[in-house]
Amino acid sequence: MINLLINPDEEFTINFVVAQDKRGKIYIDNNLSDLKQMLSTIGIEYEIEEHSAIFKKPNFKDIVDMTETIYGSAEGNIGINPIKNRYRKVIKLIKSWTIKDEQGKTVEAEEINIDKLNPVVAQFIIDLVDAETGGIMGIS
Repeated sequence: MINLLINPDEEFTINFVVAQDKRGKIYIDNNLSDLKQMLSTIGIEYEIEEHSAIFKKPNFKDIVDMTETIYGSAEGNIGINPIKNRYRKVIKLIKSWTIKDEQGKTVEAEEINIDKLNPVVAQFIIDLVDAETGGIMGIS
């Protein structure tokens, strides 16, 4: 029998590796050895960290809730804002992560801290969540 229902406690984990060079430039991948290999080809010094984030597996209601806030109006035209939808997906589904502050304390995986993410890191997380959940609108 194929189970077509998603239990409220179902989740998925994404893993990613972040490196930062002395200038503050961020490099990111979901595979440690691939990132290290790429960095070795450009010959820079860097600090590297492995991270993970746990997300709730979305059900149909979650998708409906996320998409009701993505419509915007500009000059009388109504349109969909896909970036806002991807942002809302992360906000709604994230349960925890391993991201730390400057003092080394894990920060809560909540909207105020997601807003503070480096855009390169945020985009990478969004891409991994989209891959896991079926794309921009949350459906495949």
